[in-house]
Parts: sequence; structure tokens; C-alpha cells
Amino acid sequence: MPAGRARTLSGRRPALLIGALFFVVTVIMALPSVGLWLSATPGNYGDAFFSQWLLRWNIHSLIDGDVSLFHPNIFWPARNILVYSDSTLAATPFAALAGFLVGWPLAYNVLYLAGWLCSLASTYALARWLRVSRAGAVLAAFVYTFAAVRVNLHGNFPMQFTFLAPLAFL
Repeated sequence: MPAGRARTLSGRRPALLIGALFFVVTVIMALPSVGLWLSATPGNYGDAFFSQWLLRWNIHSLIDGDVSLFHPNIFWPARNILVYSDSTLAATPFAALAGFLVGWPLAYNVLYLAGWLCSLASTYALARWLRVSRAGAVLAAFVYTFAAVRVNLHGNFPMQFTFLAPLAFL
């Protein structure tokens, strides 16, 4: 093997190990029973089921031009109820594609795990950009991602978008 190629592979090893660590810890923290990915939803069922419904409502309302995105039928006659749920709009295209490919709740669980992984990765990237050591950056990613306020609200899907905060600073 050429020397340049060996150097490239060894340079990627820490990133692959950290990525694997992040994935394993995310699965352990987010879905205690991995065998239930096809039938269970993480978090308390009120928030999690509402979040799933909201994603599906967004898909429905974007496809069907006769209904308003922010005026769902479950809150009739109130108007503009979902104006503050706009963070789920960013996930709607991914939810539509994943829902079509693998169905619900697996699609929701994949998006849910992706939010945790993005949080770990974005915090790690910010810490490394700030010249923190690898070990310190991993610790920062765990502290930010699994902070008490986030773990307490882990079934609340919009909380998954807090990974945008480290990206904004980055």
C-alpha cells in the first residue's frame, strides 16, 4: 500500500471510531429497546404521537393544496395553531421519503436518531473548531446532547433541532 494511502486511512480511523461511539451511545440513550424500532416510539406517547401526526399533517398539507399547513383539522375552529411548529417543516421532506420507503414508526425513529446524531456531530465539530482536544470535544458533545433539559424532553421531536445551535456558532 502506498505511504500516502496508509496515512489517509489512519487519519480517518479516529473519525470512524468517534462516529461509531456516537451511534452506539445514541441508540442506547434514545431507544432502550432496539428490537422495537418497527413498533415503538421513543418518549412519552403524547408528544411523540403528536410529533408523528404533525409530520404526517405537514406532508398531507403540502401535497394537498386544499388544506392549510398551519390550520390543522384537529384544532378547528382555531387558526394559526401550528405557526410555532415550523421546525418540523425542515424534516417534512425527509419524513415523506422515509415514510414512503420504510413506513411509520420506523421512519420517525430514524429521523429521531438522526437528530441526536446531528447534535453530537455538530457539537463535536464546533469544539474541534475551537481547538479543543478530541477527548474534550467528545465530552462536550455528550454534555450538550444529553443535557438534562434535552433528555427530560426526549420525546418532543422539535427538541431534536437544537443541533442547529452549535452549527450557528460554527
